[in-house]
Amino acid sequence: MIPETARKLLNLNARSYDTLASAFSSTRREPWPIMRSLADQYIREGISVLDLGCGNGRFFPLVHANKAQYTGIDQSQGLIGKAPVVYPEGTWRVGDVTSQLRMKNEELSKWGASGRGFDAIFSFAVLNHIPTFELQKQVLANAKSVLKPGGLLIMTNFNLWRLTLREKSVWKWILEKRKWSDADFYKKFGFAKNELGLSDVLTCWSSFAKATKDRPGGSKEAWLYYHAFTKNEIARLAKESGLELIDFYWENNAQRSWWGKGRNSVAVLR
Repeated sequence: MIPETARKLLNLNARSYDTLASAFSSTRREPWPIMRSLADQYIREGISVLDLGCGNGRFFPLVHANKAQYTGIDQSQGLIGKAPVVYPEGTWRVGDVTSQLRMKNEELSKWGASGRGFDAIFSFAVLNHIPTFELQKQVLANAKSVLKPGGLLIMTNFNLWRLTLREKSVWKWILEKRKWSDADFYKKFGFAKNELGLSDVLTCWSSFAKATKDRPGGSKEAWLYYHAFTKNEIARLAKESGLELIDFYWENNAQRSWWGKGRNSVAVLR
């Protein structure tokens, strides 16, 4: 994939999340079971936590309940703008995870971390929105730059290799992509269909709003890009980012599973 196409995919996701912010946020009010499980395992009282790609901040209550310090960062103003209204105790920052997060000690303190960095960084379903190995590696290197020595980076990504045609997956996208002519695909997305590899998936997210006296009703749709990760890819990304992969597994409802059934991959890096 050429850099120009990667930039178009990043911009596509940014536009889509802002377009669907309210509707998307309404489907993300409660933490997933895996969020609760990982919070119970890795968050202890007094540590500093960075939620990388925090969305509407739904992970905050789990961190707050464990009496840890929370900072959330997300590029979508539409999503993160909802967080301080619901969770005013948190620290919230608008930022792009592909940009450098390196900062001076006093800046880290403003973010809720010590001068040495955060004790733990959590990232839920974020890296799979980043195209190309180089950009994915950049995100992990950025995270490592604000992680305290010995700290943990815990991330989940959607398992798009799961054997399903009902929900987003590599297999469902293969069938859907065949329905597009090359010309229609280029007109819609601005790049050629053959620039996407087997691991590159597009999904259409739609919502419908009822009309009110203040707002017209109607449907909205937006496309989102995902990368389908394998364990070997995550291990290579970790190594080339200066991190160590200390645990990896597929999970379903917070229970370890096999790749064909697991809803998410879970990776713990140090």
